[in-house]
Amino acid sequence: MSVAFDNNVNITVEVGFDSNPFDSSITFTDISAYVRQFTTKRGRQNELGQFVGGTASILLSNADNRFNPNNTSSPYYDTGNSITKIQPYKVIKITAEYDSTTYPIFYGFLDMIPVSYPALGADSTVVFNCVDAFKIFNSQTLSSAGWRLGRGGFSEIGISTVLGY
Repeated sequence: MSVAFDNNVNITVEVGFDSNPFDSSITFTDISAYVRQFTTKRGRQNELGQFVGGTASILLSNADNRFNPNNTSSPYYDTGNSITKIQPYKVIKITAEYDSTTYPIFYGFLDMIPVSYPALGADSTVVFNCVDAFKIFNSQTLSSAGWRLGRGGFSEIGISTVLGY
């Protein structure tokens, strides 16, 4: 179920609760009906700035406590394995449909999931803080076996090549 942004644009927010982050086919669950607002950020501040990984922040209504990772009666709790499906590195995507064409806005992974109770506990919200794949790339080391500098597509940078700083 997408949510109408205006008369011409529908926004859809989906999470791969039942899939692993790098599965070849991901099954998505539409959570658009619970979205109160979202923001995305990517790129750099100016022409001389560094490119940074993209982020998204999605504020969700949690009135029925379904997005609380500690709620064992949530529809997103795997009772067979006694583990929540709301956990870091689950795939999330935000798309917009305009004039029968779907445009990607954000594709990344859940990072942090803070639950809050504003209005003196009369309301409950969850923020899905998300990152794109550059956070994962930044923490990985690739073996350099077979890479040679000077020949197209190869480099001998050292024993390993690190993506990021």
